Amino acid sequence: MDRTDAQKGFSLIEMLMVTVIIGLLASIGVPSMLKAREAAQRGATIGTLRTMHTDQLMYYSSKGRYARLNELNSTFKRTFGTTVGSRLYKSNYMYLMSPSPSLKSLKTGYQIVVYSLNSEYLYPSFSMNQNGEIQSIYLR
Repeated sequence: MDRTDAQKGFSLIEMLMVTVIIGLLASIGVPSMLKAREAAQRGATIGTLRTMHTDQLMYYSSKGRYARLNELNSTFKRTFGTTVGSRLYKSNYMYLMSPSPSLKSLKTGYQIVVYSLNSEYLYPSFSMNQNGEIQSIYLR
């Protein structure tokens, strides 16, 4: 179709084709970006757990027992997150000692469970014990 000088610009079909192509590229790129973001958050959470384990060992060597999460967060002046009661919140994760530890049980060990807050449901993502063993938890 030949255009005259009076017909400048794009036709409706050309604009629709560009819109469709941009939509296809976005549908491919956005899920990949979200997966990469989730992987980065999971990596940061594992790093936080490793740092908590190191700090737990230092606390144990000075006090003779492991620390609760609020004690750990305040003693080492680290920004593990926001402490609310016995829970610790950082980005889209909640850290919780399970079961709720007594002073006697903290002399022998601890377990921290990390819950993901990304959806409507609260589901566990990681757990770590006093040996520093981090396990991914997958619910099917």
